[in-house]
Amino acid sequence: MRHAALLYIGQTPRPDVTGELACALPEDVALREYGMLDGLTPREIAALAPQPDEARLVTRLSDGRPAAVAEARLFPLAARRLREAEWEDPAFCVLMCTGAFPPLPHSGPFQTAHDLLHGDPTLSSRREALGVILPDPDQLQQAQRWWGGGLLPERMAFASPYEGDSALVGAANALRQAGASVLVLDCMGYTLEQSLQIEAATGLPVALPRQKVIDEILRLCSTKE
Repeated sequence: MRHAALLYIGQTPRPDVTGELACALPEDVALREYGMLDGLTPREIAALAPQPDEARLVTRLSDGRPAAVAEARLFPLAARRLREAEWEDPAFCVLMCTGAFPPLPHSGPFQTAHDLLHGDPTLSSRREALGVILPDPDQLQQAQRWWGGGLLPERMAFASPYEGDSALVGAANALRQAGASVLVLDCMGYTLEQSLQIEAATGLPVALPRQKVIDEILRLCSTKE
């Protein structure tokens, strides 16, 4: 049986992710998870918290609590976990984060959720129409850097994927009222169910990183058959 390696910036297991992905993938593709924060003590995780001048990423710990970590300080952990994943000879590996990591050394097929999301030609051609939702208001400046000058400040909103859906739907409606015609949920924590709720509430199409990962794994599966 082939397997895909899923590399998270937080801790495993992530049944909220694997449950959704497994339902959409062929039965002969297994999922194996690797968390950058796996095995770290609470003190070690706290040491990764971002300072005011550092880009921040939001993830989830194994007990369900959200955690913010500094993007730059995760790179050594990301490289280590990727090496561990590739030792088990996956058919392909996906970095399950929409943050902009530096290039990671790898020996096999490797993709990042960031590149899958930002490489979508539909989104890049409609930059002025996008409304982007992120988990944390402190991600404003880095999100503007990720999305470029075409993203209007008033088309950005913030709502955690881990703290209820009402704020998320409210943020989506605010972006629609601000003139957005395409919504982007810019975090791997947002679920397929949440994207469907937002589509129903706003009537707008929603770009979801998890769906981009599913589509990419299905594409890679088809090319290897």
